[in-house]
Amino acid sequence: MYHLDVFSLGLSEIFASENMYFIFCSIIWGIMTILMANGQFEINSILYIILTYCIASIIALFFIDYQGLISADLINSRFLINFFVVCSAMSIGTSIYIIASAKLGPVKSSTFIFSVPLIAMLTAHFVLGEYIGLNIYFGGFISIIAIILINKKNNNLF
Repeated sequence: MYHLDVFSLGLSEIFASENMYFIFCSIIWGIMTILMANGQFEINSILYIILTYCIASIIALFFIDYQGLISADLINSRFLINFFVVCSAMSIGTSIYIIASAKLGPVKSSTFIFSVPLIAMLTAHFVLGEYIGLNIYFGGFISIIAIILINKKNNNLF
């Protein structure tokens, strides 16, 4: 089972080989947020977003399994419509995030990423009937508090 349930599995499970992908992605996400926020000072935000997507698409071409893609029996109109909707939603959401990182700064804009796991789990609960444990509620509460504290006008805790 590949998950980061620290409460039941312990801290050592975070650094298991199966979970290193998540750690690596979170580090890359932080670096990319800073690069995106600073890069938009040189050129227009929309042009920057288009260039970012083009470069990412070119890099992704090297990781595509073309044999699996050609032989896929599941590619039909339903798949293509869902694929288009998901890609559109991801593109719009990421574009808003890129623009926000230039306007708000990388620290404040990246704090809203803390809400993604909670929103995903709540959506999975209501749409798919997924079980939500106490650790999800606890982590979600901490995430919301972190977002509020980081985005307060004055960062004095007392």
